[in-house]
Order: sequence, then structure tokens, then C-alpha cells
Amino acid sequence: LSVTVRIIRNLAQIYENQLLCWNSTFTKSRSIKHLKYTMENKEYFARISELFERVEEKLDEFEDEIDYDPSPDKLMVNIEKNGKKIVINTQRAIKEIWLAGNSKGWHFQFQPEKEIWFANAEQQEFYKCLANLLSDNLGQEVSFK
Repeated sequence: LSVTVRIIRNLAQIYENQLLCWNSTFTKSRSIKHLKYTMENKEYFARISELFERVEEKLDEFEDEIDYDPSPDKLMVNIEKNGKKIVINTQRAIKEIWLAGNSKGWHFQFQPEKEIWFANAEQQEFYKCLANLLSDNLGQEVSFK
């Protein structure tokens, strides 16, 4: 009877852990941390390509004030009037986008529920953050809307 009770208890614990794990994808669990979204490489590359294309289209609107140098993993932006630089680069291993400019840096992770790249530490969305950087350096309003 003792062995049977231990087996039942172990099975109950396994079942409870599976339920907690499943539940943690929807709400914060009391014993298992909230599961993190895992993006596949194919999706990451597609999203990066879309992001770089959208950014380059916006930069082209300011061709007299901005010079930029694109590569598959990095976009280096040079503001002509003040010589400042803005850098956008991919972090393939951790599936992030990094943005640097005005002596600051941001690390953006994709949030699938909102379909946005978001920097948790600074609580900023990628396009809004980049628009602010460009606006500050160009002296005029820039928007990705």
C-alpha cells in the first residue's frame, strides 16, 4: 500500500506541474515562472527583414539629412548635420533587436500578443523609440505611423 500511495502522489505531483506549466502561458503561476515566447529562426529572420525594410523606407524620406549603411545584421545611420550615429543591429542568438543612439542603448524582444518589438527595461516600443531618436537629431517630427 505504501508503494502505491507514493506512486499516486508522484503522479499527482507530475500532473499538477503539467497544469501549472500549461497555466503559466496564460497567467503567472505561483511556482513556475511565466513561460517566455520562443521564436523560430525563420520567423525571426522574416520579422527582421520586415523591420529593416520599414526603417529604410522611413530613412529614405530624409535622404538630404541622413546617410545610412545597411547590411543584413546592422543598419548604421549617420545624421549629417550633427555627425551623430544611430545603430540598429540584430542579435540572432537571443532573437533581439538592439538600438543605440544619443549615448543610450535598448534591447528589444518581440511580443507576439501585441505584434511589437518592446524594450522591457525602458518600457518602450521599437518604432516609437527610433522615431524619438530621429526627431531629436533631425529637429523635426518623425513618425512611423
